[in-house]
Amino acid sequence: MSEQVKIQVIGPDKAETSVWAIKGQNLREALVLSGYDPGGTCGGRGTCGKCKVRLEGQVDPLGPEERARLLPEEVKAGERLACFCSVKGPLTASIDYNVLAPGYKIGPRWPGKRMAGQEVQTRSIFIPGLDKQNPLPLFDRLVDALPGFQIKIPPENLQALAAIDRQGRPALELQALVFEGREVRYISRETESAYGVALDLGTTSLQAILVDLARAEVVAIASHTNLQRVFGQDIISRISYCLENQEGLENLHRILINSVNDMVAELTSQAGISPYNLFSFSAVGNPVMLHFFLNLSPNGFAALPYCGLFGRDFLTTAAALSIDANPEAALWVLPQVGGFVGADTVAGLLTIPHLADLRFLFIDIGTNGEVVVGNRGKLWASSAAAGPAFEGGGITRGMRATPGAIDRIRWNQEGQLSYHVLGNMEPRGLCGSGIIDLTACLLEGECLNPEGNFSEQAWEKLAMRSRSRGAELVLDSGHSDLVFDQEDVRQVQLAKSAIRTAIEVLLNRAGLTSRDLDAVFLAGAFGSYIDPEQAVRIGLLPALDLSKICNLGNAAAEGAVMALLSPANREDAGKIARNVQHVELAAQAEFQDLFLSNLNF
Repeated sequence: MSEQVKIQVIGPDKAETSVWAIKGQNLREALVLSGYDPGGTCGGRGTCGKCKVRLEGQVDPLGPEERARLLPEEVKAGERLACFCSVKGPLTASIDYNVLAPGYKIGPRWPGKRMAGQEVQTRSIFIPGLDKQNPLPLFDRLVDALPGFQIKIPPENLQALAAIDRQGRPALELQALVFEGREVRYISRETESAYGVALDLGTTSLQAILVDLARAEVVAIASHTNLQRVFGQDIISRISYCLENQEGLENLHRILINSVNDMVAELTSQAGISPYNLFSFSAVGNPVMLHFFLNLSPNGFAALPYCGLFGRDFLTTAAALSIDANPEAALWVLPQVGGFVGADTVAGLLTIPHLADLRFLFIDIGTNGEVVVGNRGKLWASSAAAGPAFEGGGITRGMRATPGAIDRIRWNQEGQLSYHVLGNMEPRGLCGSGIIDLTACLLEGECLNPEGNFSEQAWEKLAMRSRSRGAELVLDSGHSDLVFDQEDVRQVQLAKSAIRTAIEVLLNRAGLTSRDLDAVFLAGAFGSYIDPEQAVRIGLLPALDLSKICNLGNAAAEGAVMALLSPANREDAGKIARNVQHVELAAQAEFQDLFLSNLNF
């Protein structure tokens, strides 16, 4: 039997918890499987140098490869890279303040917001007591009291009702929760509240929204980092992990379900309800994430023609996925478009009113960016492999939009770069919006040339130096240099070219130019913070009237809430998915030339 080793984890708030690992297990993997995110963007391959923890105890000695990725003062302070360490014996691991702890929440956006939907109804019924002369089973009496309705109560519900059903008792008044006008999922003595949960399953982050189904009102929100990151920053890496490891799919599925249940626990605690009050779920995400969620093989996405095991909307139950909820809770997975364009895109489009009347561009910028062009009812969509640069991944000092991240940069009156830091604290890195702002400022100040190289102007105006990765701009020279180097610029160029090329290919297919567009919708958490003017300046977006740009926020999550509330909305989602023509970018004749030309600023 494998030897278990105790790890004492000290979180950013100094709270201590104990987790267990198998002796010899990789420390990063052990922390992630225990619900901690030690950071990093390389999937544990040892290349990014960002999964830093302070260790005391029995672990592998520091080797030259790991040492090269740490600053001398970090080594002196006992910091190690979790992905380089194997657990040899009892450990104390301190997770630094710049790493998200379990349960980190993004600021709630919707609590209290009412949304149009199909209300759950409460119906009063009377059933006769058990007749000694002509006994009729309790369930049969319930069916007789609800003619024309489908009774789908769980066995536990029937057992609870049996406790108040005594022989010789007169008629009993009960309250039945009726869904969609005809489906009874719960019956009780008192009126019960019915709630649902909308899930947005992103590659990088997960979000769950608790909705009061009767009032069509958002009650609470929970957000977690997607801890599948330990097996790969992007979905392609995670598919490879599944192909190369027999238990790969099961591990990714288990991590995702555990995270969903953690969010469910947060939501029900916030609302003061039981998971038994959760009667409906909806789920959106890209096709690969949805396959992980349903524990379905993603192998079809490993090579052309990139086709999964399902595309249309998929109905199952929360119980089938071991999600903590009422045993009869239904779970709808919204339909997908094709390739890597999934239900999150369909949900986002669902939030746009008068969709069929518009000439529009819809962009959800992320590791796997989705682009949709609409021309008055006709829709074309594609996915763009932008990589993680706009989410802070692959950038020397990139990070997510958490406290300590620089999210805004401008030139000040003295001709110097000034910036805003989330949390009003010492800067520790650049998040996506800060990366775009910095690139735009460097172009505005002629510190970058059109090919993306630092210019002579940069060396004259800024704190520049030469390093192994080329020219390097020092933004802040605190205890750990905050830099932006030539290779970081290259990552930005690759990411923005992927998105811009997708836009141009789809506009061509729709017979439109950017000047023809009535609206440009930016979706996703990143879309809420991006400065449109800066995005146009670096060439991420084509030149257009900035007044036409609309930030939708997390449209995927909002669309998931709409689908949760209304069968009509779910039907509309199906119509949208069927109406979208999927375009595989790499198969387009003009793709390569456009991609290369869009690399330049």
